[in-house]
Amino acid sequence: PAAVRGGELFVPVVPAAPDARRQVSEAFERGASLCLTADPVLAGDFVEPHRLILVPSVMDAFRRIAAWWRSEVPVPLVALSGTLGKTTVKELLAGILLRTGRGAYTEGSANDEAGVLETVCRVSREHGWAIVEIDAGRPGLTSRMSSLIRPELGVIVSTHPRHFDRYPNYEAMVDECLGLLHGMSSTAPLILGRGDSQAQRVFNERYSGGVRPLFD
Repeated sequence: PAAVRGGELFVPVVPAAPDARRQVSEAFERGASLCLTADPVLAGDFVEPHRLILVPSVMDAFRRIAAWWRSEVPVPLVALSGTLGKTTVKELLAGILLRTGRGAYTEGSANDEAGVLETVCRVSREHGWAIVEIDAGRPGLTSRMSSLIRPELGVIVSTHPRHFDRYPNYEAMVDECLGLLHGMSSTAPLILGRGDSQAQRVFNERYSGGVRPLFD
């Protein structure tokens, strides 16, 4: 609720929390117009039930909203993956692009699913670009989010084995980062971090055609 400024749709990403009612009340006090909820009890006895949108799953509804908004406002989008350095590269790239005009980018290190969806929903028709950071430490997340946000440019910053314990082997971890390709067109460029020879090898083994990587 702290991020609410006024007029927003509040999405409680932990809808089953014991203090869900307090979260919703605080969001409305801060100026939210509507709120998603999967709690029929809350929707049934809330003082302003017309401002609550009852859905089977808050996160599924959030995904659908983000996918719809991405199709409505298809600004050029850069997606960042990798196990180290994403936030630093994102901030540097955003600093450069802000010199060319307004845009939206991931706030801090909010690169989990909720953070990706929230970033997409912050893009406005006045923006000329967007940068979305995706956590590579959550198996399957990169490909799912790439398919939803459909980036025009993909960047794999590094495949340092930081999250190796979450994958059966190094190749599986690199495959997670390469999940960026799932939402990219066959002509979209993919940039791999300088000196990341192992990622280049896995890429060449897995993706011999289609996207042409830029090994920088």
